[in-house]
Amino acid sequence: MDMEKVRIEVGVGVNTQCINIRKEVFTKEQGLPDGADEIDLSATYLLVHVAGEAEPVATCRIFMTSEANSCMVGRFAVKRNWRKMGLGRQLLARAESEAKRLGATKMVVHAQEQAEGFYASAGYTSTGIRDVEVGCPHVWMERLL
Repeated sequence: MDMEKVRIEVGVGVNTQCINIRKEVFTKEQGLPDGADEIDLSATYLLVHVAGEAEPVATCRIFMTSEANSCMVGRFAVKRNWRKMGLGRQLLARAESEAKRLGATKMVVHAQEQAEGFYASAGYTSTGIRDVEVGCPHVWMERLL
């Protein structure tokens, strides 16, 4: 998608638009909880706005972890009709830039296995740890920034 049509909003704290996108993707589409938790209160959120659209179409959050200089990206959700257009890649790149701004030198993700290829194509590698969260297979991945 043309970068000129895309604006990525960055903020801190709970954002209703982020929660709405997560509910649409995780709850309605995948049958999972929306993942709202106490981390939302202090995490940096990112929202993708596309020119001409009334509502944002994608979101994620980032937060520094207890590991030195490590930032986690999560709750990564792109509305179904907006996938395969490069918006996820743009969102991830901006999340990485924001993580660097926060002092991170490494980004980690607890990715759904179905999204492993997306993250691998962006330079993330599996740590070898796989588990199941809320009934959904996940893999831990990381990338140096």
